[in-house]
Amino acid sequence: MIESQDKMYALLKELFVKSLKGFLKVSFSICIFANLVSALPLEDPNAYPKFSWDTVPLYAHIGKKLSFTDEEIEYLAKFPIITLEKRTGALTYGSTEKGIPAEAKRIKKINPDAKVLFYWNVFLDYELYEAQKMFEQHDEWALKKPDGNNLFVRQIVKTYDFRVPQMRDWWTNVCKNAVDTGVIDGIFIDANLKVYMYDNIRTILGDKAHDDLIAAYKRLLVETRCKIGPDKIMLANIIRAAFPDSGLSDLEYHSGSYIEGFARPWPPKSISYEKYLEKGIAAVQSAARNGYIITMTLGPEVEYVNQDDIEFNKLSREKQEEFLASRLEYALATFLICAEKYSYFHYASGLRAEDAIWMNWYPEYDKPLGEPLGAAKKNGFVYTRKFKNADVRLDIKNKKAKIKWRQ
Repeated sequence: MIESQDKMYALLKELFVKSLKGFLKVSFSICIFANLVSALPLEDPNAYPKFSWDTVPLYAHIGKKLSFTDEEIEYLAKFPIITLEKRTGALTYGSTEKGIPAEAKRIKKINPDAKVLFYWNVFLDYELYEAQKMFEQHDEWALKKPDGNNLFVRQIVKTYDFRVPQMRDWWTNVCKNAVDTGVIDGIFIDANLKVYMYDNIRTILGDKAHDDLIAAYKRLLVETRCKIGPDKIMLANIIRAAFPDSGLSDLEYHSGSYIEGFARPWPPKSISYEKYLEKGIAAVQSAARNGYIITMTLGPEVEYVNQDDIEFNKLSREKQEEFLASRLEYALATFLICAEKYSYFHYASGLRAEDAIWMNWYPEYDKPLGEPLGAAKKNGFVYTRKFKNADVRLDIKNKKAKIKWRQ
C-alpha cells in the first residue's frame, strides 16, 4: 500500500512539474510561489536574438535624448539585438518610457527580427523617466542608512530599497508596461553589481540589512519574470571577476549578461590586470557554454590601456577614431576567445550618441568567420582558438592579439 502511494505521489509530482510552465503563462500573478520560474529558459526559440557564425555576431547599445536620425535608425537596424539606454527619446517624446518604444518601432519597421531591450536600472533612481515622479513621492522607497539619511551613489543619485513591496511593485510595473507596448523584447537590467558591492555598502548597512536587501533584490527579479512572461529577455549587468564566483550564480535569474568593465581590476590594484582578465574570461566562457546570452561591450580607453597611459577624451576626434581602430583587434580577439552561440560583440567609445564614436562599421565585421572548431586553448596568459575562417591568438599579459583571416 505504501509503495503504491509513493508511486502515486511521484506521478503527481511529475505532472505538476510538467504543467508548471503552462500554468504560469495563465497566471503570472501567483508565480512568485514558484521561485524557479525565474530560472526557466526562454521557451520560444524565436524569443532569442538571431544568431549566425557567418560573420562576427554584433550587438548595439546606445542612448540619445532626442530621437535618432533616419541614418542612425538604419544603422541600428543592422543588429540582431539592441539595448536602448536611459534617456533615449526623452526630450522628443516626453520620457524614456515613451522614447524607447517609439524608437524601437522605427528599428523594427526596417528589421522586424531585431530584439530591442528597454534599459531600466535596478538600483539607481535616474531622471528622464516618467516613473521617477512617483518614486519621488514615496520617500520610504529610498534606501536609508542606519542614521535615517538616504544612501546616495555618486553623492546625488538615490537608491532603491527592494525590501518595500510597494517599491518592487512600482519597479516591476515599469518592466511590464514596456513589454506590453508590443515592440520591446526584454529588459536590460543595470547596476546589479552595485546591489552587492557598491563602495562599502555592506559596512554602511550592516550584515543583516544588506543580506535582507539582496534577498529582496532576488525576489524583485522573480517578480519581474512573473510580470513580463517567460519569453522576454532579462539581460543583467552582472558578470564581473570582482565577485568570488564572478557573478555566475546570479545568472539563474536572467537570460544572460552584458559585459563591461571587463578588464578593469576591482578594487583597483587589488589584483594584476592579467589575473583579473583571466578570471573574467573564464566566467564569460562558462556562461556562454551554458547557453546564456552574452553582450560584450568593450571600450579601449578604459578596458585595455591604463588610464595613466592615455586620456582618450582629451584626444581630437580624428585621434580617437585612430585609437579605436588600433585597439579593435585586441578587443575582438578577447570576444572570440569567449564567444558561443548567442554571444554578441559591441565596440564603441561610449554609450551616449551625442559624444560617442559608435557608428563605425569596421571591415572585420564583414569578413567570413565561420563556426568555432573547438573551445579556446590556454597556455599561461596566451589563448588561441580556431574558427572555420580565422585563427585567433590573444596574449593578455602583453596586451597583444592577432586574428589571421583565411578569406
